Amino acid sequence: MATDNGYIGHTLNIDSIATVGNLSNGGSGLNPFKSVQWRNQYDEFGALQSLVRFKDERNWEFRRRIKDAAVNLSNSSYRGLINAITRDLGLTLFNGLEIRTIKGKDSSFLARDPCVLFQGPYLYLYSDYSNEEVDVMLDRFEPGNNFETIGSLIDGINTYSRCFRAFSYLETDTTLRSMCILNQTNRVSVNNWIVPNSNRFFLGQTNIVIGSVFFSNNKTFKNEVSYVGDVTAAGKYYIDYTQGIITSHSISNGQALARYIYVKTPFYATASPIIIHELVSTHFMNKLFEQILLDDGTYADGQLTPLGILIISELLTVTPMYWGE
Repeated sequence: MATDNGYIGHTLNIDSIATVGNLSNGGSGLNPFKSVQWRNQYDEFGALQSLVRFKDERNWEFRRRIKDAAVNLSNSSYRGLINAITRDLGLTLFNGLEIRTIKGKDSSFLARDPCVLFQGPYLYLYSDYSNEEVDVMLDRFEPGNNFETIGSLIDGINTYSRCFRAFSYLETDTTLRSMCILNQTNRVSVNNWIVPNSNRFFLGQTNIVIGSVFFSNNKTFKNEVSYVGDVTAAGKYYIDYTQGIITSHSISNGQALARYIYVKTPFYATASPIIIHELVSTHFMNKLFEQILLDDGTYADGQLTPLGILIISELLTVTPMYWGE
């Protein structure tokens, strides 16, 4: 009936509930209260990257893996395998630690030719890479050697290195194994860099490695001088390796290319929960074989270590082998 405020009022009385039932899904077997992710355009994009949606994977999660596959390519190389296995297991790459190369008051490195190299079981910190002078070498593989976690590796760098300092990330678990940090280096090669039409230009990066710069135009860039004031004739040029600035007497013809190596600092070391070892790498071979000191001061592979026996035995169980006389 109509009320004073113009609305129609209704009254409903329930004396009792005869039956209590469940919502029906039509016999499909699906939970009616659980959202279902139907196949859509993301599955088509995933197919282009050879990716299959995980069970119950939402669109935003699948989209993240698709984008990762376009950036971190998968192939049969060391890094390609790391990228593929990490992604296919639903895991992600992360920043393991940060390493900075210490500079002096004049903004130049304390080390003559610094280099950070994660290779196999070891972290090499070079004070002079070109002359193979190592500032610190830390074994991050052996259990109980105090460098097997990211946190202990950071402490080892800050304790024993003269030229480098390491820092952790708030979001990174420093109790993870330091072997999670991938094989990588802070020295980056740049090839086919186009030289601009100018007699003073920026190479595109700072902290250039001394002696690593080469030009395709050997007339404009013929003789490197030690001081910018010595650029007084055609063919002479000066390189400020710290700032990455080149001053030349002449201007290039616009078709010159340059290649060089620069040092990344700070260096953010990439890590993955997946650990892969290169069995044929010389850096890992001394973990598989006992090292015998020869008369000339070098080392040779001896008998298998317990780890070597374990790995080779496992390989033999899955690889067909033949023997005969």
